[in-house]
Amino acid sequence: SLEVRSPFLSPEIVTFANRLPAKLKRNGSTMKVLLRRVLERQGFPENLLRQKKQGFTFPVARALKTDLKPLMIDLLSNQELYDGLLSRNQANHLVEQHITGKCNNYRILFNLMAFAAWQRKFPQIS
Repeated sequence: SLEVRSPFLSPEIVTFANRLPAKLKRNGSTMKVLLRRVLERQGFPENLLRQKKQGFTFPVARALKTDLKPLMIDLLSNQELYDGLLSRNQANHLVEQHITGKCNNYRILFNLMAFAAWQRKFPQIS
């Protein structure tokens, strides 16, 4: 996974954390022991300190229906994309199903978009 919380990306914080003894980093199955102690002393509620890790995913499926829709249509309109890969009708069907909510095709659409963007940037390779 990626760490995207900017305070924890600081070189000073990383250096500090690397120098900490193991018992302040992990106690049995409890991780980030020192951080939890500091937050506890600052008055953070117990339930927040003990909650399980939660993942975050970017809402790609929704974005392909809204903000990324023009980009998706632009990228998937590239004729070279369809030379031997799939038919334009298949792609249009996937887009239509996704936009109307009949089927969540975001994974294949996003992968096709990435491939089309790569193909647009490096046409000499294909």
